[in-house]
Amino acid sequence: MRFIIGLICLGISFLLSFGSPLGKCVAFFYGSKPIPDDLLYAYDWLVVSPENPHLKPIREKFYMKKRGKLIAYLSVGELRKGEITPELEGAVLGENPVWKTKVMDLRKDIYRNFLVEKAEKLLSEFDGIFLDTLDSYKLVLKKSEWKSYEKTLEEFIDTISSKYPQKVILMNRGFEVIENVKNVDGVVIESLLKERNEQAKRSVLKFLRNLKERGLEVILVEYEEDRKKREKLLKEALSYGFSIYVSPDKTLRSFGVSHCRVIPRKIVLLYDSSLFPEPHSADVHRLVQLPLEYLGFIPVLVDINEELPDVSPEAGYRGVVSMSVAKRSKKLDEWLVRAKERGLKLFFLRYLPFNDTDILDTFGVKIKNLPRTVLAREFRIDKNLEFYEAPYAPELIHRVVYAKGRPIIEVKVEDTVHTPFVITEWGGFALGNSLINNQELWVFNPFEIFSLIFQPSFPVPDITTENGNRILTAHIDGDGFFGISEVNPRKRNAEIIRDEILKKYRVPHTVSIIEAEIAPWGLYPEDSALLEDIARSIFKLENVEPASHSFSHPFNWNPKVEFLYRKDIERYGYNLPVKGYKLNVKREILGSIEYINTRLLKDKKVKVFLWTGNCNPTKEALRLTYLAKVYNVNGGDTTITNERPFLKHVSPSGINLGEYFQVYAPIQNENIYTNEWTDPLWGYIKVISSFKLTEKPYRLKPISIYYHFYSGQKWASLNALRKVYRYATSQETTPLYVSEYAHKVLDFRQTALIKLSDGFLVKNDGELRTLRIPKSWGFPDLERSEGVVGFKEEEDLLYLHLDNSGRYILRFTKAKPPFWLERANGKVLEFRKEEGKFIYQFESHVPLKAVFRNNSCRIKFRGKVYEGREVVITGGKREEVQVLCSR
Repeated sequence: MRFIIGLICLGISFLLSFGSPLGKCVAFFYGSKPIPDDLLYAYDWLVVSPENPHLKPIREKFYMKKRGKLIAYLSVGELRKGEITPELEGAVLGENPVWKTKVMDLRKDIYRNFLVEKAEKLLSEFDGIFLDTLDSYKLVLKKSEWKSYEKTLEEFIDTISSKYPQKVILMNRGFEVIENVKNVDGVVIESLLKERNEQAKRSVLKFLRNLKERGLEVILVEYEEDRKKREKLLKEALSYGFSIYVSPDKTLRSFGVSHCRVIPRKIVLLYDSSLFPEPHSADVHRLVQLPLEYLGFIPVLVDINEELPDVSPEAGYRGVVSMSVAKRSKKLDEWLVRAKERGLKLFFLRYLPFNDTDILDTFGVKIKNLPRTVLAREFRIDKNLEFYEAPYAPELIHRVVYAKGRPIIEVKVEDTVHTPFVITEWGGFALGNSLINNQELWVFNPFEIFSLIFQPSFPVPDITTENGNRILTAHIDGDGFFGISEVNPRKRNAEIIRDEILKKYRVPHTVSIIEAEIAPWGLYPEDSALLEDIARSIFKLENVEPASHSFSHPFNWNPKVEFLYRKDIERYGYNLPVKGYKLNVKREILGSIEYINTRLLKDKKVKVFLWTGNCNPTKEALRLTYLAKVYNVNGGDTTITNERPFLKHVSPSGINLGEYFQVYAPIQNENIYTNEWTDPLWGYIKVISSFKLTEKPYRLKPISIYYHFYSGQKWASLNALRKVYRYATSQETTPLYVSEYAHKVLDFRQTALIKLSDGFLVKNDGELRTLRIPKSWGFPDLERSEGVVGFKEEEDLLYLHLDNSGRYILRFTKAKPPFWLERANGKVLEFRKEEGKFIYQFESHVPLKAVFRNNSCRIKFRGKVYEGREVVITGGKREEVQVLCSR
């Protein structure tokens, strides 16, 4: 974007609320760093540099169906010197000395053809195009030539807009031609609010109003480095009736703010790959990520040895947590100081990560070395907190650390005070064992502690619940498919599971096979015809979605960390011993998916890839599942039971490897509960305690039944499986496929929350359809909200139910509404408001059961009208329910 002619701000104010003529949310980002997923949903249009290398992963995220449109930047009137070929030399008009670019003559056929070809290439890849430098000709052409140039410019714009009518076309100014061109969506004006020419303001105000009346978006772009001044500009601009974006720099390489600014939810989790070469094992990931996710934050795992992200509240970042960091550096020091200065909260666990002790003054931390190491037994804790999983144990102290703030633990050391755990204005720290002890037990409740530090004050997207019911999933790894069952020696394990489980428990199942176990070119070619027929019969079942469990079941996906899994490799090898086969990751993922799709399926396609072995894919392996357009699941280590009821045994939702995300299995499989299929073979019944402990006191996970085909081999394992199913299906649940759960996890990380004056705007893909709020906020106003279909009270929380539109407006009231959907075992596809009635369109994988609470309305279902405080609807898998409310 070029600043060519002095521009003006509007002198007449008219106050507008959100949802009025402000229109589209638009951002401009020409940087080369990743665009956070939540910003892709916060903004309707994002104008980007087409050269940004991180646009490729965005396109590979096949599940992003409702993200904002990516608009490619295109300079029309100027080219960089390196872009000018010998053929284009004859089209050079002059130079723009400010940007050191060449001004080009669009009237020349050679340049116009070049530009049309470039625009068409961009429009084939992007959702739209932003035409910049439209006024550059005025820098070099005589005024008498302007009209001829403008005529050509009109023809150029009409050429591309008519060929791509579904694409977004934006213009930077171009006032001389904008009234004559067709199919243009908006106009961008820079630096209006800082112009002092009052006469020009009135003139352009009238012009812009006319453009808006024609249906064009009018977008203001302002530049301001100072955060406080940016806020002032934003508030001022909101009174003018046009969309607004305020950037901290004129190069537009850092994220700015707009009238639809995202509430910051991302928290960087710093880890050190020199300590944790396997990112899945990083302590900050295993221990800290889960409570942050429950509070609604988006943890982003970052290796301190790689490029650190450009963090700011404008980019959606709220804080930073470090835990075990060995490699200190000046680069990390500077990054942490910059994060603090930009308003992020920083919290340091176990160690202070600073390389330069002078940095301590910036954070107000004082350190005093003691002449000798002492064991200080006298301490006191914050009177408002209690110990959680373990008490604080006094430690050997060789130096005293102090910072001003709220001390959670104060230790008396001789004649001074040591504060190993303190919450400060900028965040705080918990050194040594003051928050997590050596056994990885929490000394204080992490949900309370992180809430105090990062202060969440927004509706929490929830991946465990659908329409008030806890989600239920079931998925099967392909191992042992081929085995002969002791339950019935005439049947294979897979047949037992098919007949005794899949056909009897009609909830959705995600079922996988290992290609090398059943294909003719695999381990058992003589049995292949039978095994493939069994697989086809399973995949044909209505309640089964197909998945792949690889070609040869790799036990370790990351060759760089083989030393960590030496015992497993000695026991299992690298993969199943397929004759003549050498491990190939593409063959494992893409090849196995193609095999199932082409040889075993007719009317379905593979929806999920289930990781094998240690479930530790590299970023490159993970990316292949994205290229295959399938969800990836497995990994994590949720094995909490009554024998070990500690949070360290509950995994987070998954792990980001760069810009890609591995979704963990919600709860682990029977192999873990049976001590790697040794004893007891009935051990999987212990998973019922896992279900209960991840429900209370916090609902951390869905109910997830996860096992292998070899559970059909033994009577003990099969009976355990039946007990697990009986328990799970006896609960009030909403059964979903694992692919649907995986999409919810991904949607959690891309959901954008925007604060309104009287509520919240929430934007996502429409797959995550539950928000959690404190009961003290009141109740959702179903009349004034959008996309909110009901709620369920759970102690001091409300679970809000959403439809699948992906765009929701939440407004609250102190009084309960006249009716609401309390719970349902399916999703609400559509929720419409008509005069005097509300219409629900339900879709479920099992026969519908929906419960409505009713104060003053009537419920109409299948032609019958129901009244009463509670109305229970039961029906088929697709149903319509109407709520009739007289006004």
